[in-house]
Amino acid sequence: MPDEEIMRELAAKYGLTPRFERTFLRWDRPWSLAEAPVDAAMRITKDELDKHFIREARAQAERSSDWWRQVGAVAVRDGKILAEAYNHHHPSEYSPYVDGDPRNEFRRGLRADLSTAIHAEAAVVAEAAREGFSLRGADLYVTTFPCPACARLVAETGFRRLYFTGTYSVLDGEGILKAAQVEPIWVDPGDQTERE
Repeated sequence: MPDEEIMRELAAKYGLTPRFERTFLRWDRPWSLAEAPVDAAMRITKDELDKHFIREARAQAERSSDWWRQVGAVAVRDGKILAEAYNHHHPSEYSPYVDGDPRNEFRRGLRADLSTAIHAEAAVVAEAAREGFSLRGADLYVTTFPCPACARLVAETGFRRLYFTGTYSVLDGEGILKAAQVEPIWVDPGDQTERE
């Protein structure tokens, strides 16, 4: 039987003991929620300038009041910072602590869409749109690998390279970036602690 919630419920209801198989060409729950390590064959950098911009992204991340995860992002072109941001909440930074956070019922990585937060990558793109400059061909430095929605946004924005320190990908965020010819590059933080 297809490994789907409704089929499992039917099997249980009628006392069946089938072998469950993933459904071809359809997303099932385990596949949708799976975290995959980012390709180990990708380029790794220990370049001091790249470490500098990751430190700038981390400084942005420290400004976040989000207790789930603090993420910072910095857009760079020709060694110059174009925009920088961190994940923050709307309508105020303290909304999830006053009104409650819909993410409280989900573990890290699950249902990132149920949040009052704007992600750091999206905030960088929003700043560029608000100020009227293009990010096409720029590089993006982030403190962790982007969620699927941000990976799509990074791809559509036209970033050239994505530098990051986190090491997991959900819903093939890595594939999204590579299909858009955005090169993912892991920054080896050296003696610095990597944010998870």
